[in-house]
Amino acid sequence: GLEDVLPVVGDFLTGAVSDTDNFRTEMEKLLATKEHFEMESPRYSDRVLDGWLVENPYWKSRGISPEVIEKLKLGYDANEKRVVFPHFFDGHLVGWQKRVTPDTTPSWPKYRNSVSFPKSTTLYNYDEARKYHAVVVVESPMSVARAMSLGFPAVVATFGAKVTNHQIDLLRDHQMVYVWFDDDAAGHQGEKKLLRGLYEWTNVFAIEPVPGRDMGDCETEEEMMLRIGSAIPAALRLAEYDQEDKNGRGF
Repeated sequence: GLEDVLPVVGDFLTGAVSDTDNFRTEMEKLLATKEHFEMESPRYSDRVLDGWLVENPYWKSRGISPEVIEKLKLGYDANEKRVVFPHFFDGHLVGWQKRVTPDTTPSWPKYRNSVSFPKSTTLYNYDEARKYHAVVVVESPMSVARAMSLGFPAVVATFGAKVTNHQIDLLRDHQMVYVWFDDDAAGHQGEKKLLRGLYEWTNVFAIEPVPGRDMGDCETEEEMMLRIGSAIPAALRLAEYDQEDKNGRGF
């Protein structure tokens, strides 16, 4: 039951990450590869969003609450018929991602990003999630919005299955990291990179994905918490991947 899981996930609900020096983290940042020193993220005035701050039934169909719509400043571009996820990082609007809805024509690509979108150097909802000891990492902003609608704010998104070293660095300050990626080849690759990049630095776990469902498909907070509570340690998950690789079935 939920009462059995709460001790495992209690850090998601209370407690801020304390400021402690991490010598290895700082040294790695100093010796970071070129990937870490990409162009500075763009900054936009919040007024850019004004034309998109309109109601749309798609949000309700995905279980996104009015409070979360307001908090994340979620919007809708009537011209493109796409919902809009503004992306704030370090307190600044650094871009936005637009996602197709059932009435979008054409429906490809599924996502469109603003110019110079800082996908590889940031995490969606990081400003909120960094307040907590533990965090869940997912692929899409939609999963973040759904989790927050169920009362679970400590979630960040990588904007897809491709994960960068810079994003991994951002996650190392958390005491616990739970990886909840999609059950496909790209999702497994992203999960492996996160687990390998984090397991020597923090407590990291893998949440077993359900085919065709991600965190955004959870119907209740209890379902979400039970899935998180059943996560397995990174070492065990990586051992499974290593065995699959030896058997020629690895991702």
